[in-house]
Amino acid sequence: MNTTLYSFRLYRKWEAEEVANALTMPADEYEALEAGAEIIDAELAQRFADLYKVPPGIFLSDQRIQQVSFIYSHNHFENSNAYVNHLHQDSSKLLERLVAEKGEQVQLLKEEVMRLRKENSELLNRLLEK
Repeated sequence: MNTTLYSFRLYRKWEAEEVANALTMPADEYEALEAGAEIIDAELAQRFADLYKVPPGIFLSDQRIQQVSFIYSHNHFENSNAYVNHLHQDSSKLLERLVAEKGEQVQLLKEEVMRLRKENSELLNRLLEK
């Protein structure tokens, strides 16, 4: 399963069909991507990035985690606590990436607000001078 696609979709409270429609792709194609049966290339990662307003690398890096999880789940540790711990670590890494990205976005927005406030102040001063 592609936990990144699934997490973003759930966060937005969208159905799989809604995401597929937004990306102008068949619903079964999107579902295959979310299930991890299909690989996300750079172009598709960019489309997801545009849709969710995040860097495209988030969608590409999840595939490495999926491949590791697949290999890991088919070895002799499959039914052990090690397997569960591995899945938990993958989820934790994903959450850390999302929080870091959100922090960067918040910082950029704060800088933009400060710039706009300064610009507004300058405009008001020019108006008052006239």
